[in-house]
Amino acid sequence: MKPGDIVLIRFPHTDLQGGKLRPALVIAVTPGQHKDLLLGVISSRVHQTVANFDEIIDPSDVDYAATGLKSRSIIRLGRLATVQPTIINARLGNISAQRLQQIKSRLINWLQAHATNGQSGEFNPQLTTSASPLSPSAQRVQDVLAQFGLKLQVVELSASTRTAQEAADAVGCTVGQIVKSLLFRGRITHTPILVVASGRNRVNEKKLQTLVGEPIEKPDADYVRQQTGFVIGGVPPVGHSQKIRTFIDEDLAQYDEIWAAAGTPNAVFRLTPTDLHTLTGGEIISVK
Repeated sequence: MKPGDIVLIRFPHTDLQGGKLRPALVIAVTPGQHKDLLLGVISSRVHQTVANFDEIIDPSDVDYAATGLKSRSIIRLGRLATVQPTIINARLGNISAQRLQQIKSRLINWLQAHATNGQSGEFNPQLTTSASPLSPSAQRVQDVLAQFGLKLQVVELSASTRTAQEAADAVGCTVGQIVKSLLFRGRITHTPILVVASGRNRVNEKKLQTLVGEPIEKPDADYVRQQTGFVIGGVPPVGHSQKIRTFIDEDLAQYDEIWAAAGTPNAVFRLTPTDLHTLTGGEIISVK
């Protein structure tokens, strides 16, 4: 048996009391001498589907005929088991390599984006990550987070997080929980000023001018990259090319968790408002 195969097995109940003969997907083969199989149970109870997590196999799908299934079904990724290959009753068919990779990516997301940072491990249906190593810019942010001793995990998504709304849609949170890193420039001194604001708030530039003591302006993309080391849409609150005076939106403090950009328009990391203050040392203000 190999990953992608659909097999027939007496799949255990969640209470481990017996089991029922069911189809299951071979997701992976474990390392070591035993070569056990990681399986996900397949059910015809499509109404139990966890949206954007479980995989629906429909008769209209191009690989349906190869699966050996007899009706529309779901692969329940919340029902996994590791078993010996010797207890497999039969091989029914297989799914496509592309579908298998998508399934693995969802599982990686669940483990990487939640379990590694000590959170509850609940699945975020909007978050889909890549199994590839982090890009250089995202890795740079991850390295800075590690230097602070914080167990925060950068993830790179398949969806864009360039705008606050796109980021909220991608990670499944409210726009207010997105940390916008906005760079301004003093018109007289040309000094960079960073405002990390809630995604739902617009920065009151007149108020900011009063705080910094000079008129301000929004710089071009080249200036942003020169001062921060990152492109617009991926500017994180930390890891910049130089130390930048930073202001933190007081409205972010109302959330238990928030999400910030991590170096690219597809990379983010989850943190708390306290973490944000620790990372930036910023002055907390009302930006509205």
